[in-house]
Formats: sequence, structure tokens, C-alpha cells
Amino acid sequence: MSGEPALDRSIDRERLARLRVAEDAEFKRRTPRSAQLCARAAAHLPNCVPMSWMANLYHTAPIYIDSGSGARFRDVDGNEYLDFNVCDLSMTIGFGNEVIAAALANQARRGAQFLLPTEDAVVVAELLAERMHHRYWQFTLSASGANSEVMRIARYLTKRTRIVIFGGHYHGHIDETLVRQERDGTVPDNPGLTPGTAAHTTLLPFNDVAALERTLAAGDVALVLTEPALTNCNVVLPRDGFHRSLRELTRRHGTLLCIDEAHTFQFAYGGLTNAW
Repeated sequence: MSGEPALDRSIDRERLARLRVAEDAEFKRRTPRSAQLCARAAAHLPNCVPMSWMANLYHTAPIYIDSGSGARFRDVDGNEYLDFNVCDLSMTIGFGNEVIAAALANQARRGAQFLLPTEDAVVVAELLAERMHHRYWQFTLSASGANSEVMRIARYLTKRTRIVIFGGHYHGHIDETLVRQERDGTVPDNPGLTPGTAAHTTLLPFNDVAALERTLAAGDVALVLTEPALTNCNVVLPRDGFHRSLRELTRRHGTLLCIDEAHTFQFAYGGLTNAW
């Protein structure tokens, strides 16, 4: 018996192909301004986009966006879209919120950056402390930057080098977390990374307490970095007791634990860390 999956003969693949051709033609007809901008952008932007991953989101040429309001946005050709992705969970309050726009405009008039603290920093730290029940806070320019700092702090405090992450994760644009598991161990998962990038990273199955316990028992893990629920591979929820075991095991073996809430902080007041 062949290992190839059997084709579903009930699907009319010729009809699907015709529909695909028709839909692609309709897309092209409705997005001429985007096509013009793509041609213009090609002179200075590889693949016509400002960030490389944008070129691989869809099989079509990129559409260029004009504006958004609430849960919808419009492209430069006037086509309207309903955003089920919530801009990768970064726009949960919606596009064009008038209160936020007014606050940003007011701050821009007063000055956007001084390289010195403002009262706003104090207010935000107070609000975070109340929501998350952690006393001290520091700010970074991105979630990737926050996780990079956490890894360094953990290594400094524990005098260890290894970190543990879980399959299906996403922790930002960090060399040591852009890895995948192969038969011979953890290897880099992006072009341009050195072979040694993954040398101090262990990738474990999410929800596998036994594998975590075996790994931590070696005594060389500085940090376990995890989302409370995985969100970059659809949504994978923790099994009952997983986080309790995670907390107990890391404490027992002298390993620090970081809950990365970049995607899940808005799921509950104070994030899933607070809710769970």
C-alpha cells in the first residue's frame, strides 16, 4: 500500500480549477490601483512589500490598504474587507478608534520621544501591576525585544545557558526561538541563521509534562518560555493541570518561567496569566 493520501474522487477538481481561474481574474479586475502601486514599489521594495513576510501571506499579488474603521478596512481600490485576523491580534480595539487617535495626536503635538521618563510610564506601570499582580515593570520596543531581554536576565540569574520552548510557539524574531525539531535535535528554521543558533534551545511538545520533567532534571535550563495557550498554529489550549505542573517543576529545578502574553493578553482582564 502506498503511503500517499488517497484523492477524494467526489471532488470535481476540474471545476475547482475553473473557479480558481475565475476568482483570480475577478481579483485582478477589482484591484488595478494595488497592481499599479506594486509595480511602483518594485523599484525599492523587494517583492513590492515593506516586510518580507507580507509577500507570502496570499497567493495573489499584495493589496495596498487605504484606511480602516472598526473591524473593517479598505484597499486603495475601494474594496472593503472584514478583518477576522484582528491584524495578528494587534488591533483588538479596532481600526481608527477616535479616542486613541485623539490621544496619539495630542502626544505627538507635545513630543513623541524624549529619552527620559514621563508620567504616562508611571501610570501604565501602576495599571499593569494592578492587573497582573507583579510589582516591577520595564518596557521594550517590541515583543521580540522583551523576550530577548528575558532570556538574558534568566541566564544571568541562573548562570545557565539552555532555554526550553514548545512546538507550535512563536516568540518573535529571535534567532534562538526560530528553530524546529528534527531527528538529530533542534535546528535553525530560518535562512541565514548559523548552525549554532539552536545549540542552547530545547524544543518540547506542548502539554507534555513528562518530557519537561526529564529535560529540567539535567539542571542546565535557565528559562522555560511559553505562551499560556499556543496561538501561532491555530489555538492549542493547555490540558488541565499543565500550568500548575509547569510552575511546580520550574521552581523545583531552579529554572525561571516566562509566560509570553503578546497574543493572549487581551483574552481576559490581566491576560490569561491572571485569569488562569
